[in-house]
Amino acid sequence: MKEKIEIEDDHVRLMRLTPQGEWAAELELPFQAFIKLLSVELPQPFDQHPLLPPGCRWYGHGRRSEVVIVEEPPASRRIRFAAHTRKRGDEAPEEFYELAFPYVIFVLLFMERDFEEMKIFYRTSPLASMRDGLSLCNLFNVQLSAGHRAHDRACLRPKPEVRGLSLNDQVQQLVSHFWNTEFNLDIEDSGFNFYAQSHPGLSTLAQWEKESGANPFFVLEFPWEPIGMTLMDVAGSLMSLMPGGRRSPYSSQNLGDLCYLLKDSLAERPEFDHREGVWRQ
Repeated sequence: MKEKIEIEDDHVRLMRLTPQGEWAAELELPFQAFIKLLSVELPQPFDQHPLLPPGCRWYGHGRRSEVVIVEEPPASRRIRFAAHTRKRGDEAPEEFYELAFPYVIFVLLFMERDFEEMKIFYRTSPLASMRDGLSLCNLFNVQLSAGHRAHDRACLRPKPEVRGLSLNDQVQQLVSHFWNTEFNLDIEDSGFNFYAQSHPGLSTLAQWEKESGANPFFVLEFPWEPIGMTLMDVAGSLMSLMPGGRRSPYSSQNLGDLCYLLKDSLAERPEFDHREGVWRQ
């Protein structure tokens, strides 16, 4: 049976030839729904799906940019702190604290497999959807500059050298580096200072340690401040910062433009062999 697809006024119709020799609409759906389904069903080369790190809950990529979201479960951690800043340059002795943490969400952005930035959030329950909300964390080395791109950004100084490693290894080393770094007073508008002003139980590291010792699960009941964005909002905002973010065509006219681009570059594009399950050059 002969079939064809028609796109008109941002609607897609599946047409079938009847025994009487006439074309009849078998199915009609909005253009956006068609494109979303198409983007999911088209085969992707295996090298575009890297081995993902432990705790990875979501991975998204464009032609050049990638976002990895890692969730760590509630845990008590031993962190290293020194009460100095880069501006003052004084040498403060290191202190160590055993602190309870809720679910910690790391959102990492890569550009052509080079690390760009990391954002950190809290949750009191595990992620169940990309529509789930996030909360501000209370860590010294996380900046809370409202309305700025640096909002919720983690400071990783000194930045670890991960260039050339696989995406899996980069993510694991970056997250480990963050936890093992020295927490200090470099960032004035940090997450710690934000909560210390309004919550006595978190006003000092000693008090946070005391609360953790008495009840390590208090962090799952604490009223962490919502950021007013979903996980998808955060991932989308990072992807939009970099060229080559994955965007679906938004109209039939836009799809027509893409068809012309495809025609011009068709000779250079590989073809997918459905029988062998590989890309042919």
